[in-house]
Parts: sequence; C-alpha cells; structure tokens
Amino acid sequence: MKLEKQEIQFINTYLQNSEIEFTDVRMEMVDHVASEVENKMKSEDLDFYHAFKNYMMLYKKEHQKTNIEFKKVTDKRILKEIISFYQTPASILLFITMFSFLKIVGVNYDLNYFLKFGPAIILIGLAICYFSIRFYLGRKERYSGIERLSIILNLFIQMHQFLLYSLTEFETNSNLNILLLSFDCTLVYLFIALINKYNLKYTTLYKKYNMNYLREDQLLNIETYLNQKDLTQIDLRNEVLDHIANGIETKMDSESRSFEEAFSKEVITWNKELSNYSSWWLGIAWIGPKIMMKKCVEILKHFYFKMLLFTLLSTLILYLLLQFVGDVLAFSNIDKLFGLLFFASSMILCYFGYQINTTKYKTSFSFLFNRHCFPFILFYLVINPFVLETHSIFIEDKINIIVLAYNTLAVSNMAFSYFLLKSHMQVKKIKMA
Repeated sequence: MKLEKQEIQFINTYLQNSEIEFTDVRMEMVDHVASEVENKMKSEDLDFYHAFKNYMMLYKKEHQKTNIEFKKVTDKRILKEIISFYQTPASILLFITMFSFLKIVGVNYDLNYFLKFGPAIILIGLAICYFSIRFYLGRKERYSGIERLSIILNLFIQMHQFLLYSLTEFETNSNLNILLLSFDCTLVYLFIALINKYNLKYTTLYKKYNMNYLREDQLLNIETYLNQKDLTQIDLRNEVLDHIANGIETKMDSESRSFEEAFSKEVITWNKELSNYSSWWLGIAWIGPKIMMKKCVEILKHFYFKMLLFTLLSTLILYLLLQFVGDVLAFSNIDKLFGLLFFASSMILCYFGYQINTTKYKTSFSFLFNRHCFPFILFYLVINPFVLETHSIFIEDKINIIVLAYNTLAVSNMAFSYFLLKSHMQVKKIKMA
C-alpha cells in the first residue's frame, strides 16, 4: 500500500516539528518512516493516521537518537572525501600551480602582509560562499552535511592561523607560509566543489517532499503530448516526461499557477526540442523528434571515430603483414577469413535484430540499429569475396588496400551493433526496475 504525497509531507512536517532540523537527516528518516508505516497499514489493516501514531509512539526516541549519530557519520564521510581528493592528480596540480604562482609574485612584490592575513581572508571568503549558496533561492533549509563540512575546513585553516601567530618560525619563513597558503587554497576549491555537490543532492531531496505533485490524470496529459510529438523511445521519453513534470511542479509551486497554465508555459520550451528533425549523418529521409535524432547523431559520431581509428590501424597492420609474408596462399586465406566473417556477421545481425525488435518497446538505440546496422546484412553479402571475386583483397599479384580497408571497417561495425543491442537491453532492465 503506497502512501499519498500528502501523507509523506505530513511525516516530513511531523519530523521537522520534532526538532529534526537538518533537511538531509530528515529526508532519510522520511523514507524510512514511510516504508515502516506502509508495512503497518498492510499487516495490521490500519489507516494512515493510526499506523503512523502507533509507529512513532514506539520509535520516536530512536529517531531522535539517530539525528545525533548522523552527524558522526557525516563527519567520517566528509573526511574520506577530503583524503580521496588529496590523492588525485588534480589536487597535486592545483597545489603546485598555486605555490609556483605565489613564489613568482613574491620575487617582485612583498607578500608578508598577504601571507599574514591570507587565512583570515580565506575564512571570510568561505563564509560568504556558504551563505550565498545556502540562500541562493531564498530557502532557509539547513543541511547537516554542508554545515559539518564548513566546521571541518574551518578547523584546518584556524590551525594555520594559530601556527602563524604563535610560532616565530612561521612568521619569518616565507616558503613555509606560501606552502600552507597554497594548501589552504586547495581547501577552498574542495569546499566549493563539495558544498555544491551536497547542495544539489539535498535540494533535490527537499523538492521531492515539498513541492506540488502531479496527479495521474495530469501525467497522462504529458504522455499524450509526447505521443503527439512521436517521442516513443522510452530511454528519452521517461527522461523528458520527468523534466516536463518537474518544470510544471516548479511553476505551480513558485509561481502559484494552475496545472493548465504551468503545462501550457512548459510545453512552449519543449516544442523546439521535440519538433521534427533530420540529419545528414542518419540520412535526410529519416525524421524524428529533434532531441532523439541529436542523441543518435552523437552516438554515431562517437562510434564512427572509433571505427575509423580501428580501420586505419588494422588496415596498416594487415597490409604490412601481408607485404612481409608475400605468400599467395596467405592472401587467399585472408579472403576466406573475411568471407566467413561476413557470412557469420549477417547471421549475427539477424539475431541481434530479432532480439531488439521482439522487446515490444522502442529506444534511440533500436532506432539506430534498424536504420544503420540492419542494412549491413545485405552489405556483408555484396562485399563477400565468396560472392564476387572483384572484392578479393589480392588482385593481379597486388594488395588492394581499398578493399582491405572497407573489409576491416565492415568488421568493426559488429562492435557498434553489439553496443546498440546491449544498450537497448539495458534500458529494458531499468524499465522493469
């Protein structure tokens, strides 16, 4: 038995009133409590109110205790992230760059005052950055992960400040000061990166429980709109539906609009992306929603580059090898090998096509397979040296490098076909989940 959105929001409000002030902690608790209440409603045949009341009477103190323990878990997670960061080449490069820059500037300018007040300037900058991000959208939600992060990073910089003013060696040793200030600068970069990461994660959770939610009939309106735009590929359709629904919910929540008004405004922004579009890369005869066609073109370009690279390298290696061997029998065997590969490839493509087209759903990968890979079944037969001798690699005691090149290109297409099959099936797993 699934809880209604209003019931989930009720749990969120209850926990907030129970001094679970941090949004990230509260959201995790909401998930847990909602799951337990659903089980109670089902197993004990209770309505939401009585199931929730009975559960909280038993476990309210336990959740308040979890609120305290969560801070310790957060501290450990952030420390691990800091350690991981300083093991990456990017952090080392940033540190060396900052140290070198300060040393070069120090040759022409006196940096004593800057080095002395640098940590204090960084602390003020961190505070401004934190409050700017926290109040960016006018929210006053508190996030445990972000606040604990600021405390840990403050301790690092305060330690530098303490050493600077308490030990004479630090005040007079400019190299040591530059070294520590460079380290502080890497901490600033890490702070901004992590605060943005946690802010994105927690605000997504916040929106999940505090926005207007669309009803089934309203979601059906979006589905109808996508049907009219012929976006039937589920890998993109589900993603676009999600984006449109979120956009409508945001407009309903922040602009106090009705569903009809928010829907009308939102689809205007999507009409261009879902308009009919064709590309020379796919063939101008094939038309589909612009967002889907562009995705297919990007996939195609990526694999064309790989196929071209494979073709050039394998053609060069085979050409040099055949020149070195210089044996007519070897040329004949290479022709036979390609002939057998092409027959096998035709049958494998038929099998791949059967697998894809019996799944009863469409994806951008199945679109690409049917438009790009299926024609290769006939192509493998046409260029097969067993069918036409003119497609033999060895003609008049010479290696036909052009035939060798498009043979290796044709073989590399099988890797692309397998990628499309695998990606299409992967969408099936996500759909079933």
